[in-house]
Amino acid sequence: MSETLTVYFVSRTGHVLGAVGRAADVTQEPPQKTPSLESVLVRGVEQDPAIEILVPAAELSTLAIPPHPKLPLQPRALQVSAETNDVQVLAEDSIVSGIVLSERQITIGVEADVKKPAPVWVLITGGGLKAPLVVVGVFPAGEFQIDLSIGPLAPGTYQSLVLVREIQPFVQTDSV
Repeated sequence: MSETLTVYFVSRTGHVLGAVGRAADVTQEPPQKTPSLESVLVRGVEQDPAIEILVPAAELSTLAIPPHPKLPLQPRALQVSAETNDVQVLAEDSIVSGIVLSERQITIGVEADVKKPAPVWVLITGGGLKAPLVVVGVFPAGEFQIDLSIGPLAPGTYQSLVLVREIQPFVQTDSV
């Protein structure tokens, strides 16, 4: 038996949200991605005031991996590779520059153009929503901005968790 980490990540983009240490049989086959049976509460998001976002299990996958030095302290700085089952560090300078949330659309901007088409995943909570709203799309190569249709959203205050493959996670609170 050896210690492994069960990594919880967003299936569409590979962004890691957290990990749990467990004892496991090291003679098992190479790690396989599996659907998550548990939702994950994302805490410690850098925003004032601090917010918590519950990501539904249906949006998540898990992966058992050997211990990784950055994972326990900075899980959101990592992503699971789409091609392999490796955990990779996201470049610190790859960031979302901002979002604009309106009644029927969310606009996402990035600092540098996206080099190749990249999956986008957005979770919107709060306001008049009874359940989180998940919006998906593909960021076109060579672009700095994408518009995704949503809603309509009722007037209120909403929190958005924005994930674009190979770009740092982004959270923002907006009033509509």
